[in-house]
Amino acid sequence: MLYNTPRLIKMNLLLSLILAGTLFSTGHPLECFQGTDATESCTTPVTCQDNDNVCGSSTLAIYTGDCLSRKTGESKCVKPQECVSYSLNLGPERTVLHSECCKTDRCNTGISTEINNSPNGRKCFGCINEDNCTRTVDCRGDEHYCLKVTIKESNKTTKGCASKHYCDHAAIHWQLANKDEKVSCCDGNLCNDAQRLVLGALILLVPLVSIILIQ
Repeated sequence: MLYNTPRLIKMNLLLSLILAGTLFSTGHPLECFQGTDATESCTTPVTCQDNDNVCGSSTLAIYTGDCLSRKTGESKCVKPQECVSYSLNLGPERTVLHSECCKTDRCNTGISTEINNSPNGRKCFGCINEDNCTRTVDCRGDEHYCLKVTIKESNKTTKGCASKHYCDHAAIHWQLANKDEKVSCCDGNLCNDAQRLVLGALILLVPLVSIILIQ
């Protein structure tokens, strides 16, 4: 599985700490349903241990190509910062975490199963630790941004599609945790390619140079 690489494992572990949901405060421990997708029909109500816990339901889906290779769901007491959602699509593999949280007793009555795997029209370059990334990826769901991670020492890149929450939070924290990597997101088809960015800058310079010469 592609996400067993050390950097991606570290990134995913840190993800739940940086993507914060709305902070809830109930003043007393909530009672939430607890169970997995395998036991959804017989979830058990439990009393949360901490006053700041909320009730949560989450679904993790991993796609290999167009095929769903793994899907797991869980309901339980969670801390607000654990209520996160993100989507990352590197081409060969796509990982989607969808979470929902609520702050009343037994409000998480079902596993959150809404995963959008439909193409959204955005295209990005997609690869994992390659020197020359030329493959394109059809972005899906809420993946409206193109991601680029460059390993400075080897100049290898990882590219793909990402959701706004991933770009706003997880990518920044990934860069802080791995200082030898440069992480960036851009808004536009196939914008996560250095050559296209350089060419675009040169094209913008042409009118400017013309104006200077005329003056």
